[in-house]
Amino acid sequence: MSPRPGSGAAVEVEDLVVPAGGGAGAKLRIVRPAAARGQLPVVLYLGGARRETDDLPARELAAGLGAAVVVPAPGLRARGEAEELERTYAILRWVGREGGRRGLDGSRI
Repeated sequence: MSPRPGSGAAVEVEDLVVPAGGGAGAKLRIVRPAAARGQLPVVLYLGGARRETDDLPARELAAGLGAAVVVPAPGLRARGEAEELERTYAILRWVGREGGRRGLDGSRI
C-alpha cells in the first residue's frame, strides 16, 4: 500500500488481482483512509473509472466515510456485459470471503 498525493485526501491505495471465473483474474483497487486501523466497512464503487488514475471519487469517499472503497480496476476489458458482471461478482465474493486479510469487513459491504 502506498499513500497517493494530489487528491487532497490522505489515503492508501492497494492494487490486486483476485481469482475470477474462466481462469482470468479480476483487477481491483482498494482505497482506504491513511490513518485507518482494523477492519473497515466496504463500499464497492462501480463508478466506471476509465483510466487507472480516475479514482478521485473513491479517494474522497474513503476519506469522508472512514471506509475502504473497492473499485474494479480498468485494464482487463470484458468482452461483454455478462463477463463484466462475472468479474464484479468475483470481486464482491472475494471481499466477503477473503477481504478480512486486507482489513476489509466483509459483513459490512
